[in-house]
Amino acid sequence: MPLSPAHLNLYEVLLAHRGATDEELRRAYKRQRDLYQTSSLPLTSLLSGEAEQRRESARIEEAHDTLLDPLRRKAYDASIFPETEAEAPRSPLADSALLAERAVLRQELSREINAETEFTGRLLAKVREALGVELSEIARETKISVAHLSAIETEAFDELPALVYTRGFVQQLAKCLKLDPTQVTKTYLRRLREWRAEAEGEAPH
Repeated sequence: MPLSPAHLNLYEVLLAHRGATDEELRRAYKRQRDLYQTSSLPLTSLLSGEAEQRRESARIEEAHDTLLDPLRRKAYDASIFPETEAEAPRSPLADSALLAERAVLRQELSREINAETEFTGRLLAKVREALGVELSEIARETKISVAHLSAIETEAFDELPALVYTRGFVQQLAKCLKLDPTQVTKTYLRRLREWRAEAEGEAPH
């Protein structure tokens, strides 16, 4: 029996749910893509040949290309789900996969975060992902715009406001992520100051 029966929709192919965010879909795609690589151990026992592997991989790529394109996703949803249907419930398999991924992230973070840790934007994003929190949720709680929160995570320093405002944003973000606001603010703002000093051709202070 095929691992992804033909009747599965593209969300189910990725073990995702209809309401999944782009971030969740990208992670789901990466999991499934890695699973169906030629060197993947599960393939040895679960797939009968190269043709089946190519078919599974093609469905995963189709799901990625369709669901991560806003227009194609909207058209696909309209064709698959009746207008009157409520949002599809999360698949138990999708929930299990997300919980397992977050558990792995938490294990990694337990080794990465200590009293000497320098908090980068990527590390803050990793903590947020481990908690299963979306930027939109933090924005609602803190009243900080999603654009500014995203700029903090991606270290788009040129998109951040004056230092005094950014300090407040980072402190609130740290509290939401259950981190030490003092350590997070001190180390993150050091990176920001260094970037601005370099951009202005001055020595950081």
